[in-house]
Amino acid sequence: MTAPAPRHHLHEAPLRVLVGNERFSEDHAWSEMPQHWPACLAGRAVIEVVGHGQLEARLVDGGPPVDVVVPLWSPLPGRAIRAGNFGLVQQFGVGVDNIDLDVAADEGVWVANMPGLNAVPIAEHAVALLLALARRLPEASKGFEPGRWGQPAGRSLSGTAACILGAGAVGTEIARRLAALDVTVTGVRRHPPSGPVPPFAAVYTADRLLDCVAEVDSVTIAASHQAGQPPLVDDTVLRAMRPGAWLVNIARGALLDAEAALAHVNTGHLAGMGLDVFPTEPYPADGPLLAHPRIVATAHTASLTSDYFAAASRRLGDALAAYLDHQPPAGLLKTVPQ
Repeated sequence: MTAPAPRHHLHEAPLRVLVGNERFSEDHAWSEMPQHWPACLAGRAVIEVVGHGQLEARLVDGGPPVDVVVPLWSPLPGRAIRAGNFGLVQQFGVGVDNIDLDVAADEGVWVANMPGLNAVPIAEHAVALLLALARRLPEASKGFEPGRWGQPAGRSLSGTAACILGAGAVGTEIARRLAALDVTVTGVRRHPPSGPVPPFAAVYTADRLLDCVAEVDSVTIAASHQAGQPPLVDDTVLRAMRPGAWLVNIARGALLDAEAALAHVNTGHLAGMGLDVFPTEPYPADGPLLAHPRIVATAHTASLTSDYFAAASRRLGDALAAYLDHQPPAGLLKTVPQ
């Protein structure tokens, strides 16, 4: 089925691409992005970058016309979509929970993402967090205190069992890496396939979530999130986890009841947590989730590698080239009524 045309015709050349720079420092090399674009875009597309909290205002308050919006982590609410004069929202990654998809559909705006592109770097980061918890790296500096040389003693992941909540592209890459470390991996997914799904030992439906987390040594959250939904891992799920288990979240902060999770770390029910996402972002440097000796925290950096930036830049360039040819980009979501 052919995708419908976006709501607006392209403006006069060059194609204007508006990027919401919500998280990166100002010296992040956006100027290098066009180096990864196809040659056909030379002189035909320009980037405008707006800083923290400015994307909505730029679209609502006016300015030079925009053809394509790349929101990254910047909110793109309905009022900005209605006010803007653009036809494509191209996410620089997979998450679209910060985009008002209903209004985009109503307004005839194409929305596309890059599914699976960040799966490998996020999976590597998830395993790094889990290994750091198992080997108690946040406490490692104590081994240099007088009389404590050789402490603390950690655990091996080999021989343990893990459950991954969200057995999609990211979850599968995590499972592959854990299976290589001799970890038995199960998964939970809304609609699991009927047959075997290696490297998972088994993949269960969401109604088995409590059973799955009760039988494993670690739980990793890798599920997608829809705005407004309650946490997937709440106090009930946390209480069902095996005492001494580890918890890792590399998906979305809203998927975890962080306050309840911190309480379970404090009581020792959870051995530790690895977090790359938080209830609010940017998360404050003095927040309670950063001060605990059994929590490993990173500032939503799981996908941020130079390799990923180059790959996503190439994908963005391909999307812009397709848009100039009045074609939908790869990764187009079904938001525009057919």
